[in-house]
Amino acid sequence: MAYSKDISDKVRDELIDALDAKISYSQQILQANKLALEASAKQQLANELIKTNYALDMAKSADVTKPLAEMNNNELFQIQLGTAALAEKSKVLDKIKDLSIFAPKLGIIHTKLELLSQIKLDHNITLQSVRYLQNTDYPISRDKPKRPLIAVLGFLLGIMLGIAIVLLKSAFNKSAK
Repeated sequence: MAYSKDISDKVRDELIDALDAKISYSQQILQANKLALEASAKQQLANELIKTNYALDMAKSADVTKPLAEMNNNELFQIQLGTAALAEKSKVLDKIKDLSIFAPKLGIIHTKLELLSQIKLDHNITLQSVRYLQNTDYPISRDKPKRPLIAVLGFLLGIMLGIAIVLLKSAFNKSAK
């Protein structure tokens, strides 16, 4: 019984260590993804802010104060928005703290990291890694070999070997004469 408990404890410890390693690995991967996405989102935010400020400067120098309806919306600098809208856009971009606007996967990664950090493994959990198929009992009657069968087979084998030896001996004696 002590052996079974010892084996169960070893299996439990190995299982908990493996789960801890998997959780830690998942957290490290998610942290790396989070850092990469945050860097990308910060770069997108900075690029958008620079574009907006350039567009604001261009709109001021072109004296575009109100939005223009007939301009192409696919241009790099959207001066058609007007100075008021571009100034407001620049203020809003300066205030943005939530980078998930530029990288929506950041929200998912934050959620996954939060869920992983809430996992607490119980190191005192009991596992039944050893299981007995039957209760052990003493046999009702002992198993005995089939002695009569062994004796008959031995007798027949002895007779056959004896006959074979006699035949071989007589065959050699006839060929020698």
